[in-house]
Amino acid sequence: MMKSRKDNVRQALKDLHGAKKLEYIWDYFHFYIVLGVIVIALVIVTLVQINSTGKTYAEVTVLNAYDSESCKVSLQDELNTGIEMKSGYSITVDAGLKYDPESTDTSSAEDLQVLAARIMTGEADLLVGNTAVFDSYASNGGLEDLSSVLPEDILNSEADRMYYAKDTDGNEIIAGVWTNSFSSDCSQDSVLVGIVSQSVDQAADLAVLEYLIQ
Repeated sequence: MMKSRKDNVRQALKDLHGAKKLEYIWDYFHFYIVLGVIVIALVIVTLVQINSTGKTYAEVTVLNAYDSESCKVSLQDELNTGIEMKSGYSITVDAGLKYDPESTDTSSAEDLQVLAARIMTGEADLLVGNTAVFDSYASNGGLEDLSSVLPEDILNSEADRMYYAKDTDGNEIIAGVWTNSFSSDCSQDSVLVGIVSQSVDQAADLAVLEYLIQ
């Protein structure tokens, strides 16, 4: 009975030893060996990229941006250049949402729902906007009381820039800080900057906040 190719390979591997066996394996399986090495290398590279790049240091949500796309690009570039972060981390900016408490437009209502979801889930880390949105989200527990996170020297030196709003219990908290440091693409007026209460990394948020109000 004629042996199959598989049987011949099995017999050769059984009979050969040392360098001859390795030479036979390479001659017969080199395509699969090279392919396997490439696959393993690609997996390693992918894992390294996942672990070292694309991590969000903080996300800044700018409401009612004057030019949403220009604001997003310019502010992201400025923050990623000006703030020290671990390698592979970056700051993202979302400047596409609008907030008008008096508007009855469907698009405005949809943006409001998106913003609420981001604040509740902690996807938005910092908020930039006007008094209307800060009053609203402070009263719903969506904003951190900055008196508990800002350094004492900033609280004292920038006391006149602090914006107070009432929380869910009716107590006044420092909901935001007034700033004029944004480019005209983001805002042509003074705006408030605050930290979302559900944010995970408030040390990173504080670093971004201090940069934005300097």
